[in-house]
Amino acid sequence: MKTISLLCGALVVLAIAPRAYAGTIVYEGGTAPNTDILASQLTDSSGSLLPNNDYTDNGGPPGELFTVSQNSLLEDITVLGGDSWGPPSGLHLLIGSVDPSTDLVTPLNGTLGKEGGEAVPTPANSNDYVTYQLATPVALTAGTEYVFGLYSDTQWYGLARSATNTTAGSVNFNDTNTFENNNSGRPSKNDGFGEYAVLNSGDYEYVFAAQGVAVVPEPASIALFGMGAIGLILIGGRRRREVPPTTFGRDAHPTPASARRSAIGLS
Repeated sequence: MKTISLLCGALVVLAIAPRAYAGTIVYEGGTAPNTDILASQLTDSSGSLLPNNDYTDNGGPPGELFTVSQNSLLEDITVLGGDSWGPPSGLHLLIGSVDPSTDLVTPLNGTLGKEGGEAVPTPANSNDYVTYQLATPVALTAGTEYVFGLYSDTQWYGLARSATNTTAGSVNFNDTNTFENNNSGRPSKNDGFGEYAVLNSGDYEYVFAAQGVAVVPEPASIALFGMGAIGLILIGGRRRREVPPTTFGRDAHPTPASARRSAIGLS
């Protein structure tokens, strides 16, 4: 009985404890990804990084907007280091959806603020492609605007910029939905994700890839849907056949059409 009580208590603790996320690095090296890509911008501009935009210690850390063309499961995020870092410690990766009318972020793998998103390891080098595997895949809906971002608890990690802004744009996670280069309207340095994903002051994106798998209905689900639709059609037809016939006078049976026409003088 004591064992059962302890087990039940442990289950209760697990049920109410905050969910812990922890991503992992599944690739680091000099080659850009080319498989399972849902959205990407992989052309490196080799440009200089902007101090108030492109570093993970920014008040308003850097991020990237993206969309997917079909419902998907996001499994990995790849970034390219911009060859400038502290190096950082306490890196956090956030995935969120974005309200395009307000820039407000709804987090999908943790929370906003300090310690937001999920903890991920520090890369070995400052200029590698790094693929982070999420602790749990995130469901994405086609056409919805999403964002990912990185911040560090200490020191900094610069993200490489792409040549052009071709998908959605690079952002900073600010405390307001206006962008200021002087850090007005932003969290303090190393203070985590603000609640607004605001386009930064440069016309570029970060080198990135959002990777995962498209979600396709299983054949069994399609078959069940088809059977349900056929059933509804058959039920509808049966109900139409069961509508009581029109009666005339006290006769419980319908008067033949020919008799009705004769009664009113029609041949």
